[in-house]
Amino acid sequence: MISHAHSHSRYGSYDPSPEVMSFQRKGPKSLRKKIRRRSKITCRKILFFFVLTAALFFIVQQTCFLLYQWKTLNVKEIKITCLRSTTRETAERLIRGQVLGNILLLDTGRLRDILAEYAWIRTVQIRKILPNTLEINIEERTPVALLKEDAFHLIDKEGIVLESLGTRNKTHLPLLVDGGNFEKNRKEKIGQAINLLRSLKTEDRDLIDVIDLSEPFNIKAILKEQRLKLILGKHKFSERLDRYRSLAAGLKQKFGKLEYIDLRFDDRIYLKPLVFPSQPTENLSVRRSDHAEE
Repeated sequence: MISHAHSHSRYGSYDPSPEVMSFQRKGPKSLRKKIRRRSKITCRKILFFFVLTAALFFIVQQTCFLLYQWKTLNVKEIKITCLRSTTRETAERLIRGQVLGNILLLDTGRLRDILAEYAWIRTVQIRKILPNTLEINIEERTPVALLKEDAFHLIDKEGIVLESLGTRNKTHLPLLVDGGNFEKNRKEKIGQAINLLRSLKTEDRDLIDVIDLSEPFNIKAILKEQRLKLILGKHKFSERLDRYRSLAAGLKQKFGKLEYIDLRFDDRIYLKPLVFPSQPTENLSVRRSDHAEE
């Protein structure tokens, strides 16, 4: 008969007999107490932070409520910066029609959209200055031409109509005309005229009185002083105006007053004098080399 000795240890017992095998692990009491203590401390901390957060939220909520109800923060002064007195007056009128209320609650985006409905206003910047002041900076659009349709319309460099005028007397800007009264290809034609003006030097722009857009891609410009028509085509506007300026004195001396000059070709120009006594009035061609010295 074989007997097996039992082994004992600090944490349990082990019986190697095939009939009974068991293993038991018993932790010390001090370890179990520490675990319970940590659990209690964690719960207390969570409860403390929850109460603290709720208290802070309540304080912030009450503070905001008091600020929103504080009449001192109601908008009382509005400072508008812009160039035209008419724009300032219109902006003031648009703002007066709005309930501004508390400066903290004021939706500046909505106010900006309301002001931007006025055609002369290009951009708007609104700044809140506590306790009750609004500072509004307005960038206005600049008219570059006068468009003739059913009336005369001031337009800016983007082709936006700024204002309608009964007559042309109030402005010296170039007048845009079209034989079809801009019923077809209106946007494209206005874009062509604006590109022409944008490409010119200041002194060249000052020469132009009328821009005729009747023929697509063949722009004609009528000069202010001589009422001379320049046929400019669809591109190279600045180069062709420079060319005219260099030839103007010589052409006037040789041919007198002219009805038009066609500048569309690089190696020659075509012109038509108003009066040509020595021969029948007809279109004449002048090669560029003929006047190289003039």
